Amino acid sequence: MRKLRSYYCTFFLLFSSMAMLSACLPIADDLRFNVQIESLDGLKQGDRVYFKDYPVGKIESIRVAKDGSFIIQVCIQDAQRAAALKNHLFILDDDPELPGKKAIMIKKGEKPSTVPIHEGETVTGFTSLSYYLQKNRETIRKTTEELGQTFDQFIQELKDLPHSEQYQEMKKSLQET
Repeated sequence: MRKLRSYYCTFFLLFSSMAMLSACLPIADDLRFNVQIESLDGLKQGDRVYFKDYPVGKIESIRVAKDGSFIIQVCIQDAQRAAALKNHLFILDDDPELPGKKAIMIKKGEKPSTVPIHEGETVTGFTSLSYYLQKNRETIRKTTEELGQTFDQFIQELKDLPHSEQYQEMKKSLQET
């Protein structure tokens, strides 16, 4: 009985060790690429990568580039490769599931694309603040253009006013009174 229990313990320890070891080993078909970003804001090796609020990978390593930016090596699980497309945005933000941790959030870009990111490729990432500032800058630019067009149209209508029938009728009406 004691010997049988010893075999069960040995088997259990061996099986558990193998399971933990295999979970830590990288899978050859996983996709590894780099995200270049200006600041880390607390991001660390081992932090998660999300797409549509689901974890799809992790941060494998972080190094400093010659220009002072950071190169983050990301590993995306093979089954989640579709999350890594060239038009997608890679945004450093808070981890939605782990308070106090950071994560790379993959968001769909504005233009549809099916062009995948390739192994070892480097893409540009954003901090959440820089992403939203850029987005707001674009919105402000579009709004300013629209306001300029509306103002130009208004000025043209003012210039044309003395030649309009309505103006002539109003002028005639005022002269008669």
